[in-house]
Amino acid sequence: KQNYDTGAVVPISDGAAFFDGSDDYITMGDNADMGTGDVSASCWFRPLTSAVHGATLVGKQENYNVNALGYGLYYRHSTATVWWNIGDSSSGARVNEAIADIGSSEEQWIHAAGTYIQSTGVIKLYLNGVEVATATQSGLGTLNNALDLRIGYSNAYYKGNICNVGIWSEALTQVQIKSIMYKNYSGLTTSEKTNLVSWWD
Repeated sequence: KQNYDTGAVVPISDGAAFFDGSDDYITMGDNADMGTGDVSASCWFRPLTSAVHGATLVGKQENYNVNALGYGLYYRHSTATVWWNIGDSSSGARVNEAIADIGSSEEQWIHAAGTYIQSTGVIKLYLNGVEVATATQSGLGTLNNALDLRIGYSNAYYKGNICNVGIWSEALTQVQIKSIMYKNYSGLTTSEKTNLVSWWD
């Protein structure tokens, strides 16, 4: 289990998955397709400075190319940047933000969340509960694909810790994201679980 040293951050899980950056990842199989609906994904993560590559925190996508089919939250070590990506294989949108811009650095716990509203094409990235980037790509088709939903890998391996991964079939609001940040599954309200597809402590 991960021993949390989070400073002002309240410990929100009994433990965390550790990924060694060379071959570790978790697969959930071909699950959590979102079709043409809204989607949100979130997690806590602690990237290690010795990481070589950037990789998926959580996603159902081959990589973070702008039109890659599916959705994914990524961390890119070389630029210490978080990415949120949505695509239908022919078009897509992505947003990103360096963790230095929110006063964080590697080896610290950071909360990341990405949202997508299908009807407007708006995608947003939140870090530590604050909206940091937004973009619009209207007219996207289905996000469904035959890829596995994975934590810690997509085209490259993540190095560090990840916990409290959640996927929703709705676009969470900033208020909701701030509410779920410091909760484990048992602490989620009924409304926060209504469109919850999956949760992994």
